[in-house]
Amino acid sequence: MKLNSNQLVWQRVPSTDNIPAARKIYIVSKTKLPGEKVSALIADIPAPRKVFIVRKNHLPGEELITVANQVPALKKVFFDRKTELPQHSSNSTVQALCKISRKTTPASVQITLPGQSVSWAEPWDQGTKMAGRNAYIKHMTAKMESKEFQERIRAIDQLVEDCNTNPSMVMTCIFPVFDAIRARLVESNRKVNLHMLEALGLIIPQLKKSLSKVVYILIPALVDNHLNSKNTAIYSAALGAIRALVQNIDNALLLEIFVTKAQLLSGQAKADLTDTVADMVMELYSRKPKMVEQEVLPLLWHLLAVSGNTEETGTLCKALYSQMGPRLRTCAASQPLSIVKDLNNLLEKV
Repeated sequence: MKLNSNQLVWQRVPSTDNIPAARKIYIVSKTKLPGEKVSALIADIPAPRKVFIVRKNHLPGEELITVANQVPALKKVFFDRKTELPQHSSNSTVQALCKISRKTTPASVQITLPGQSVSWAEPWDQGTKMAGRNAYIKHMTAKMESKEFQERIRAIDQLVEDCNTNPSMVMTCIFPVFDAIRARLVESNRKVNLHMLEALGLIIPQLKKSLSKVVYILIPALVDNHLNSKNTAIYSAALGAIRALVQNIDNALLLEIFVTKAQLLSGQAKADLTDTVADMVMELYSRKPKMVEQEVLPLLWHLLAVSGNTEETGTLCKALYSQMGPRLRTCAASQPLSIVKDLNNLLEKV
């Protein structure tokens, strides 16, 4: 795009600031910028870039580099001097930018104009984010704890929508959100249980960057209450949520709690968790062999002692042997003879 001599867009390359150069943008003009034009320009620049409005005669020439040559992605902030704009009072630019700064949280916006420097990014942003977070938690909790189960179901749907459209907000409230999720998983209404379990399949991929903080809230509510459910829909949804966790979170963060639950639970939950741990062994052993042996071998000895040659025990044994080889027998040598015997019987089938 060709630059008009009276209307230029420049970038200043900072020498001492750690902020990338492309994030400090200077919109420079020989003539006064009306407030609405400034608003339009700033609205086109995505957060969290820091935006400065300055006069050309207040910026040293040696500090100017044409954005058109250096940052092609910012060409969209060029403007046409023929554009008709309404006239504004002398302080309209500042007023317009004040309005923009409130709309672009959490962007950090600073304005530098002739004779003044105004910055309300840090204190205002932090206060606004905290107020927004508290308001979100209050509203979400009230809906999720409604006395009407239909309202609780609608609140779950809204949470899914929030995770899709504003995951950063949800992640800042990760503990209150998962406390509310846990409450819906353990309540007595099966319709709400099922709806929450199905929603987790959509929520987990969106929040995966923060889920390591809440696995000890979520996993017990999933496996203790629903993996042994006689309701086929609930059981299937719970198993789907477990698989979503394994697919979206580093398995090293999940291994310990899954091993613990596989030892403590019984029935179908024990079988499913043992199979899940076997899958984790295949994924984790090459990265963290000591961790896998420390966590999973006690589970194998436990299974051989209490359940013998079951299918899931064989699956886990096969997974470990594929990674450890003869070392598995070496590690078993210190176990009771009955465990060693059952292990050898399983390995003969591998």
